[in-house]
Amino acid sequence: MAVSEPDAAIGRLESLTGTGESPGGRARAVVSAGGLVEEISLGPRAMRMTSQELTAEVLAAVEGARTDERRKAQQVMSEALGEAIAPDELDPDKVAARLARMLASVEALRPSGQV
Repeated sequence: MAVSEPDAAIGRLESLTGTGESPGGRARAVVSAGGLVEEISLGPRAMRMTSQELTAEVLAAVEGARTDERRKAQQVMSEALGEAIAPDELDPDKVAARLARMLASVEALRPSGQV
């Protein structure tokens, strides 16, 4: 059985990552789907910073990674739904519910031969 477009979109959303780097280039972050931090890398110059400066660099890198992940999710959803999706519509629960409704609609049409 072929994977449906909503299933493929869900798979793509679940496997998304985002990357971000601090403005000073001293911190880099990678987040998974939903913005969960997966990795933080610090450059050698980061060790010479104060704790406050380092915190700001790390937070900027994480925020950049989350922004990147949200942008990618918005693109996946726009492609899957065939319409532009606003960033505030990317709540994971709302996205999952919308895709589930789409999949149910497609499945309901299959027995009738309309799909």
